Amino acid sequence: MKKSNDPRDHSTRRPDLEALVTFLRNEDGGRRSPTSSGYSAQLDVEGRKRIPALFTFEEEQLVYPGDSLTASLTLLAEAPQSLFYVGLSFRFFENEKFVGTGVVTALL
Repeated sequence: MKKSNDPRDHSTRRPDLEALVTFLRNEDGGRRSPTSSGYSAQLDVEGRKRIPALFTFEEEQLVYPGDSLTASLTLLAEAPQSLFYVGLSFRFFENEKFVGTGVVTALL
């Protein structure tokens, strides 16, 4: 299969960071169904900026509401390098719905 030269095609990009993410349980307002690698959400960084990101889960095929696990994140929009650092806490959203939290564990 030929790789696209489209700048919107993120399949050839390396992840930007690694994070420990926790999906809210359905009872707590989170997702109702599981997700998998290729999941996309907006990162809310310090309540200032929403940055779209692609999540890749190395160990799990399906990630269920309430799960906590490590994810590689590929940022889908430009963001200042100084915005992210190890230990940074963030929340992530599907449109306006708050679905989880995360902590950056490594910059890649």
